[in-house]
Amino acid sequence: MKPFMLFMFSILVIFFFPQMMMADDGDSLSCYPRSSLSYAMISPYEGEKLTFGNDRIHVRQKQNKVAEVPDGAILGDVNKDKDVDISDVVFLVNYILSGESATGAIDMLSADINRDSAIDISDVVGLVNMILAGIRIYLFCPDEHHPHLIDLGLPSGTMWSCCNVGADCPESSGGFYAWGETEEKDKYNWSTYIHCDGSMDTCHDLGGDIAGTKYDVAHVQMGGLWRMPSYEQLSELLENCTNEWTKVNGVYGCKFTGANGGSIFLPAAGYRWWSGFVDVGSCGYCWSSTPYSSYPFFAYSLYFSSGGAGTSDFRYQGRTVRPVIKF
Repeated sequence: MKPFMLFMFSILVIFFFPQMMMADDGDSLSCYPRSSLSYAMISPYEGEKLTFGNDRIHVRQKQNKVAEVPDGAILGDVNKDKDVDISDVVFLVNYILSGESATGAIDMLSADINRDSAIDISDVVGLVNMILAGIRIYLFCPDEHHPHLIDLGLPSGTMWSCCNVGADCPESSGGFYAWGETEEKDKYNWSTYIHCDGSMDTCHDLGGDIAGTKYDVAHVQMGGLWRMPSYEQLSELLENCTNEWTKVNGVYGCKFTGANGGSIFLPAAGYRWWSGFVDVGSCGYCWSSTPYSSYPFFAYSLYFSSGGAGTSDFRYQGRTVRPVIKF
């Protein structure tokens, strides 16, 4: 490593490492469910409307122009050498110190790590976190070494996994879990649900959001920064991505594509009820980390099919989980 690069990295570690550890240690995603938004509907056809809640607020799905998809890693490769390493940190720090316009000499798509539309020290912290954790972020799966972290260009900066928890490829269902449980089982009903006392009226309070806790199957099984998505993150996915009911390697599911060209495929894996499987091939269900505030036996999950999507389900049912990371 060149002396200047080593010097810059030492400064970053000395001054920013405590902040990075603080962000990584115990910082769970906070989200409080909006009780008026009991479901969401989307059409698989571009340009149709989103329908949120019982008050039927209509929001037109964004007709974003999809960017050209470059090869390899996109986020963090600020010097465009097709890799994300310390040289990108040096490039980014030099850019910030030079005071150049954020719209001029640097590619915002690569350098705005936290997606706040500004290039500053918070992006350096995020970039160093990525490098230290060995994280690479893509617009699409570059190879068969899953899971990959996919950038959909979302306003919150949330990155989505290309695969479900327990899956070895995007079209695989992975594991089926009751909400707040971290292991699969043979039967899914209220009597086997460990977070109640045998009935829907006795559900235990696990808090306002289980992301990053011992009840979060994505965090427990995958570790690191991986989390279950919150209700807000599911809503953000619906509002900011186009969607297409399609088939990948013979498996039906929904492809969500962001304005930056990034995309993920969610398989129509159905769900587990008692000892069987329901809706395999016709519907998909992915848990969020957010429970209903007014109905403790419900938690929000993403539901999708060829005709629409929604966000609520009984906690005891076995559903898939698509993990996320937010820096």
